[in-house]
Amino acid sequence: MAALPVLLSANVLPKPSLTPQLQWKPKKFLSEPQPPPQDDGKLVEQDLANARQMIDGKLIKKTRPRRTVDYNGGVGRWALVRRVSFFEYYGC
Repeated sequence: MAALPVLLSANVLPKPSLTPQLQWKPKKFLSEPQPPPQDDGKLVEQDLANARQMIDGKLIKKTRPRRTVDYNGGVGRWALVRRVSFFEYYGC
Protein backbone atom coordinates (compact mmCIF):
# COMPACT_ATOMS: atom_id res chain seq x y z
CA MET A 1 0.00 0.00 0.00
CA ALA A 2 1.49 3.33 -1.01
CA ALA A 3 1.92 6.06 1.60
CA LEU A 4 -0.37 9.04 1.32
CA PRO A 5 1.21 12.38 0.43
CA VAL A 6 1.55 14.97 3.19
CA LEU A 7 -0.37 18.08 2.21
CA LEU A 8 0.48 20.17 5.26
CA SER A 9 3.14 22.84 5.20
CA ALA A 10 6.43 22.09 6.95
CA ASN A 11 5.89 24.63 9.75
CA VAL A 12 2.79 22.81 11.13
CA LEU A 13 4.29 19.31 11.14
CA PRO A 14 5.44 18.13 14.59
CA LYS A 15 9.19 18.49 15.08
CA PRO A 16 11.33 16.23 17.24
CA SER A 17 12.07 17.72 20.63
CA LEU A 18 15.49 19.33 21.14
CA THR A 19 15.49 18.26 24.79
CA PRO A 20 14.10 14.71 25.01
CA GLN A 21 14.93 14.44 28.72
CA LEU A 22 12.38 17.20 29.48
CA GLN A 23 9.59 15.57 27.50
CA TRP A 24 6.74 14.10 29.60
CA LYS A 25 6.49 10.33 29.71
CA PRO A 26 3.72 8.41 31.49
CA LYS A 27 4.73 6.39 34.54
CA LYS A 28 1.38 4.78 35.41
CA PHE A 29 -1.32 3.08 33.37
CA LEU A 30 1.02 2.04 30.57
CA SER A 31 -1.26 -0.71 29.24
CA GLU A 32 -4.27 -0.12 27.00
CA PRO A 33 -7.63 0.40 28.77
CA GLN A 34 -9.52 -2.83 29.39
CA PRO A 35 -13.30 -3.28 29.44
CA PRO A 36 -14.81 -3.82 32.91
CA PRO A 37 -15.17 -7.43 34.02
CA GLN A 38 -18.55 -9.06 33.42
CA ASP A 39 -20.63 -9.76 36.52
CA ASP A 40 -21.63 -13.45 36.55
CA GLY A 41 -24.86 -12.74 38.44
CA LYS A 42 -25.93 -10.22 35.84
CA LEU A 43 -25.19 -12.65 33.00
CA VAL A 44 -27.30 -15.37 34.64
CA GLU A 45 -30.09 -12.87 35.26
CA GLN A 46 -29.99 -11.80 31.61
CA ASP A 47 -30.14 -15.42 30.44
CA LEU A 48 -33.16 -16.10 32.68
CA ALA A 49 -34.93 -13.00 31.38
CA ASN A 50 -34.27 -14.08 27.77
CA ALA A 51 -35.55 -17.59 28.52
CA ARG A 52 -38.74 -16.17 30.07
CA GLN A 53 -39.39 -14.09 26.98
CA MET A 54 -38.92 -17.06 24.66
CA ILE A 55 -41.61 -19.21 26.36
CA ASP A 56 -44.06 -18.76 23.47
CA GLY A 57 -41.37 -19.19 20.86
CA LYS A 58 -41.22 -15.50 20.00
CA LEU A 59 -39.90 -12.45 21.73
CA ILE A 60 -42.32 -10.35 23.72
CA LYS A 61 -41.99 -6.75 22.62
CA LYS A 62 -41.56 -4.26 25.40
CA THR A 63 -43.91 -1.39 24.73
CA ARG A 64 -44.39 1.80 26.62
CA PRO A 65 -47.80 3.44 26.71
CA ARG A 66 -48.07 6.63 24.75
CA ARG A 67 -48.13 9.84 26.65
CA THR A 68 -50.53 11.99 24.76
CA VAL A 69 -51.04 15.66 25.40
CA ASP A 70 -54.54 17.07 25.40
CA TYR A 71 -53.95 20.59 24.17
CA ASN A 72 -57.63 21.47 24.62
CA GLY A 73 -57.90 19.95 28.09
CA GLY A 74 -58.08 23.31 29.83
CA VAL A 75 -60.74 24.56 27.42
CA GLY A 76 -62.95 21.52 28.00
CA ARG A 77 -62.55 21.81 31.76
CA TRP A 78 -63.37 25.53 31.59
CA ALA A 79 -66.51 24.79 29.55
CA LEU A 80 -67.69 22.27 32.17
CA VAL A 81 -67.06 24.67 35.03
CA ARG A 82 -68.71 27.51 33.16
CA ARG A 83 -71.77 25.37 32.36
CA VAL A 84 -72.18 24.25 35.97
CA SER A 85 -71.82 27.77 37.33
CA PHE A 86 -74.27 29.06 34.67
CA PHE A 87 -76.94 26.55 35.71
CA GLU A 88 -76.36 27.21 39.40
CA TYR A 89 -76.57 30.95 38.85
CA TYR A 90 -79.73 30.94 36.77
CA GLY A 91 -81.36 27.98 38.52
CA CYS A 92 -81.89 25.89 35.36
